[in-house]
Amino acid sequence: MDNCKTTHTHSDTPAGKLLLAIEHLDLCVGDAPVIRDLNLHVHHGEIICLLGASGCGKTTVLRAIAGFIRPTNGVITLDGALTANPDYLVPPEKRHVGMIFQDYALFPHLTIRENLAFGLKSLEKPVREQRITHYFSNLDVCLRRELQRQLRSALQKENMTAILVTHDQEEAFAMADRIGLLAFGQLQQLASPYTLYHEPANRYVASFIGLGSFITASVADQHHLDTEVGVIESRAPLTRPRGHRMDMLLRPDDILPNPEANIQACVQRKIFKGASTLYTLTLANGTVLEAIFPSHYDYPVGSYIHIDIKANHVIVFDTAPENI
Repeated sequence: MDNCKTTHTHSDTPAGKLLLAIEHLDLCVGDAPVIRDLNLHVHHGEIICLLGASGCGKTTVLRAIAGFIRPTNGVITLDGALTANPDYLVPPEKRHVGMIFQDYALFPHLTIRENLAFGLKSLEKPVREQRITHYFSNLDVCLRRELQRQLRSALQKENMTAILVTHDQEEAFAMADRIGLLAFGQLQQLASPYTLYHEPANRYVASFIGLGSFITASVADQHHLDTEVGVIESRAPLTRPRGHRMDMLLRPDDILPNPEANIQACVQRKIFKGASTLYTLTLANGTVLEAIFPSHYDYPVGSYIHIDIKANHVIVFDTAPENI
């Protein structure tokens, strides 16, 4: 159909012109360092989400972009013009950046589009289409999903550039073209939602994004791992030598029920989610796995089931003393 439009892609390379450039940015709150050596490029028409746990510095970055905080190191440029460094700060009202605060500072008599456009009306149309920084507040589930859909559609239609911050992964997945995961004062990974989930850059990203369980593995050859659930094939070549011990992440969607499979697991817990059910399973050796099955599979707690492992994206890391 000619009028069909895909709103999310798996691309990690933005197509638009560079709009916002953050280079080697350090930020402090009082005397306490919050952000260290942040590098972030945002392109025209792109929707970026900064994701992370409470207190990781997401909002501090947003306030620096809007001009409320002076960096202690690094530079911020907007459309090629310097807006901030340790010795220079363009005030917020001169940046042509709109910021929506978390504290429900919306006009109830205006539509979503009118709230977004408020304060930008005096700008010329090309500028108005390019610049907005957005903070998405917590709402009830149904309203939030509808607002996410409408807001993403409105931003795309107006070709607005937006940055939102959240600790909610589902919100980030629904809204963003690319997600930057912040932790320990640093940007851990910036990528599309698909890449962030299936190709995490490090163990922290793998543990933070989505659900999953680490199992022990060792390299059998360039494309196979020996694991406690059998031999797993890796499409990407493994760079470690044969016998090298690793930890492999199994996502809930890597695990499938199969009455004829050899792997047996005991159902420890189950959470019904409507279309699906989240199961906590325990293997004979004590390894705990999380699995998501369609809800028409209904296994009672305490029962034993047989499972297959179908990992299309093998995620492995060198064995650590403790998993994060």
